[in-house]
Amino acid sequence: MHYLPYRRTGLVRRLKNLSFATYSSPVKAIPALLLLCAISALPSRAQDLVPPATPEPSPASIPTAPPPPGPAPSPAPAAPEQTPAATANAAPTPSIFQMYAPYLVIIEGDKGAGSGFLAAYEGGLYVFTNTHVLSGNSKFSVRLLKGTPITTNGLSVADAYDISALPQTTVTTGGVEILKDIDKNVAIGDDVVVLGNSLGAAVVTEITGKVTGIGPELVEVDAKFVAGNSGSPIIHVKTGKAIAIATFTMIRKMENFGKDSQFNSVERRFGYRLDNISGWRNMTWPAFTREAAVVNAIAKRTEDIWNLAADISEHNAIKEWGTHTQRGNSIAGMVTDYKKIITAPNLGQSGATDAKRKLLFWISREVKKDFPVQNVASFSAYSKKLIEEQKEHRDVLAKFFEQLEATIK
Repeated sequence: MHYLPYRRTGLVRRLKNLSFATYSSPVKAIPALLLLCAISALPSRAQDLVPPATPEPSPASIPTAPPPPGPAPSPAPAAPEQTPAATANAAPTPSIFQMYAPYLVIIEGDKGAGSGFLAAYEGGLYVFTNTHVLSGNSKFSVRLLKGTPITTNGLSVADAYDISALPQTTVTTGGVEILKDIDKNVAIGDDVVVLGNSLGAAVVTEITGKVTGIGPELVEVDAKFVAGNSGSPIIHVKTGKAIAIATFTMIRKMENFGKDSQFNSVERRFGYRLDNISGWRNMTWPAFTREAAVVNAIAKRTEDIWNLAADISEHNAIKEWGTHTQRGNSIAGMVTDYKKIITAPNLGQSGATDAKRKLLFWISREVKKDFPVQNVASFSAYSKKLIEEQKEHRDVLAKFFEQLEATIK
């Protein structure tokens, strides 16, 4: 999945069996359960820039572009061959960071932060970033590395891609150039550089790597960028052009239902291609935030249940009580009640079994919440895709809990 950053990395969980184990505590022997893993977002400070409404788009390109920035500068002619003496006195070739630093931006919101960049596209000069960098914020600001604020005046979300484009009126020339026809011009093993806001700390880094995979929507790379780099351009060194927008994510999956079930969370670093976006949807900021709130609430509930599962699948017992009972956790009340019951004196085996059944019953109900999503037909294609992914995760959780409940005698 490719929406929210995760709290845990590199998790591989194996269930030992499909029955409750016993967790020994100083209070009393605690019976427990089994299951799955996680997501999160970066805190940052807020600014008060909220884009105004924009009209509906056409399907093929970003509709309401700002005034065209004028023709892009022609490529510099090839340098004439130089003698050794002339070469010794030649100016050094600027690094990719030096070339594109004027067009890199920092995006800061009240709930998260990330990276972006200015690029010429369809006759306009836009701020490009990941949609998930904006999602969840009630307001945000955009500024250049040197601190100049960028005035944005709209929002367009790519169909089914984690890409947003913000029309802006501050910068009128230049921009990162986007490479067309990646399938012909990029190969596995090509060098790339990722430029972006590491860990949301407003410190732009230059991270090198290679192309490791090319798909119809994605380019995968081995550059070790991190969550705050989401929204950064992935620059193809050979051509000096952007081929994708960097997206850091965790892929969650469960395999082998039964006693050998495995819960995996794997770091993936890839970028959404910029050369084949099929369509865009212009959105007002209020409409975007309403959709994001629905999607984020669903993802948060999935995260909380998956975290409990990962804890139990690793320890065959609940050990991270603080995580599951903290404020804002959707299953905090259930886990808190369960802990009170199983730590009560003179509980007995039948009481412990009843407590297990009760907890599983309520978690099973929690897994089924949120679906079907109301008014989903009016959502953007990107939000619909995220909701479908969440439904797949919930189906996995539901199936596992059903099997787990069946083992309680």
